[in-house]
Order: sequence, then structure tokens, then C-alpha cells
Amino acid sequence: MGNLLSAGMYRLKYSKLFYILLGLLVVTLTLCYIQAIPQTVSLDVSPTEAVAHEEGYVTMEFEEPAPFYPLNSLFFQYVLLNLISCGVFCPLFLSHEYSDGVLRNKLIVGRNRTQIYLGNLTVNGLYGATATVLGILTGLCVGMPMLKGFGETEPSTLVIYGLFSLITTWACVSLFTMAAMIVANRAVAVALCIVLAFGLYFLGQFLTIGLSQPELLQGGLIWRPDGTFQMADPAPNPSYISGFKRQVYQFLYELTPGGQCFQIAEMGAETPWHLPVYAGLFTALTTGIGLAIFQRKDVK
Repeated sequence: MGNLLSAGMYRLKYSKLFYILLGLLVVTLTLCYIQAIPQTVSLDVSPTEAVAHEEGYVTMEFEEPAPFYPLNSLFFQYVLLNLISCGVFCPLFLSHEYSDGVLRNKLIVGRNRTQIYLGNLTVNGLYGATATVLGILTGLCVGMPMLKGFGETEPSTLVIYGLFSLITTWACVSLFTMAAMIVANRAVAVALCIVLAFGLYFLGQFLTIGLSQPELLQGGLIWRPDGTFQMADPAPNPSYISGFKRQVYQFLYELTPGGQCFQIAEMGAETPWHLPVYAGLFTALTTGIGLAIFQRKDVK
């Protein structure tokens, strides 16, 4: 097992794909931070008292908006990029196992299939861990100076979500490793993993939008004949998901890597400690299924 890991890490060290994907991660995050700079303008304005403007018989008051720290909503976006990049890296990095006869040679020299599978999973996991650490460092070294910090967000919250992002990225890696190890055709494996990556991304986005719908819609303004106005009563939201359907949405939101990634990216998990539990469950499930199929696979 040690020799397998050493060989895998040696390949990882000299893999162009490894450095290209990490470079794209840094560039993409940096561009996101640059685009968010205009949103920090309110941080440079000193608070002022509310200003009253008379406009006919209506008095309107405008208050200075509260400071907005865009880094809070951008810092963990790297976990969404990890979902896509792992779907590209894992099948391409493991494609030589079948095409170059490496897998057959490993079996000939006495390595069992469990060792081979777990060794490849570990090496792919190292890519995911490196991408996660690099995403955090980019946020700290580039995002913080540009976007003026996290405001009142507790450091412990950042640490917790950082650890969760590492665990969730590993869950993504386990899925793509399973697909790459049980599909011998390189083109099919790459296509399958990319489809899975984007499928999980859009599933997570769909679940996020569905579960974020409010139960009641804010009522509008009702103008009275005397020139005054009042707020209308809130109305039921037809898009609100309730009952058993909401339970299914919530379960998929917490179990699937796509849903987990969106919760981490937005730091909006209702039950944060469910994330590592479900990510661990998903990793164990995909690894178990992958091993079971790989054990019976005919290696030519």
C-alpha cells in the first residue's frame, strides 16, 4: 500500500493537470474578488443620520445602509469550484490505469484490488485537500485585503466551515473515483464524471432555491384616499415547499455533495453539524459500492 501511495504522489507531483486546475482555481477566485470590490464602497462611508425628504404629503426617510462584507458570501465559493474540478481531475488522472495497462501490472505484482482502489482514492483526495487549502489561502491572502475582511463573522465559524469544506470535497472525490475506477473507457469515464459534477451542481442550486422560498410573501403598499398608505397583509407563497416534499428536499440537500457545497458556500446550513455526518455517509456509501463493483470487474 505504501508503494502504491508513493507512486501515486510522485505522479501527482509531476502532473500538469494538477497544476493547471489549481491555477484556474486561484485565477477564478481572484476574479470573483475583484468583481466584488465595488460592493465594499459602503464600508468607506461614515454613518450619517437619517435624512427626511418632503415630497408632497408623503414623508420618506432614507437611512444609511448597513455595511456589507461581500467576502462572507465569496470566501467559501471555492468548494463549488472543487466540485467541478474534481470531476475533471479524477477521471483524467486515473485514465492511465486502464489505457496504459498499469492496473493489470499492479495486479500481476501482487497488489490486491482493495489496495489499488483505496490508493487511488487517497491520491485523488490529496488533490481535493490541496484545492481546499489553496482556496482558503487565496481568500485570506487576496480576498481579505481587497474586500476588507469578514465583518462580525466569528473566526470559529470560518474554521468550522473550512473543515466541513474539506470533508465535503472528499465526498466529491469518492464519487468521481468510483466512476473512474469502474468505467474502463477513458472518454466515457471523463464524460460521466463531468455530467455528474454539473448535475450535482445544478441539483444543489435547485434545492437551494426551493428550500429558500418564504412561507409568506411580503404585502405591498395600499394607498388610502386621504393620501396615506398602509402595508397589506402577507400572502401565502404558492412556491413554498411543505410537508413530505420538503423533507425529501431537505434530505437530498444534506446528503448530496451539491447541496452540501451550496450550504458551505453560503455559510447557511440550518444544522451545520449534519454536513460532516452526511458527507461521511456519502463517502462510505460510494466507496463501498465502488469497491464492490471493482472487485468483480474483468480487467483486461
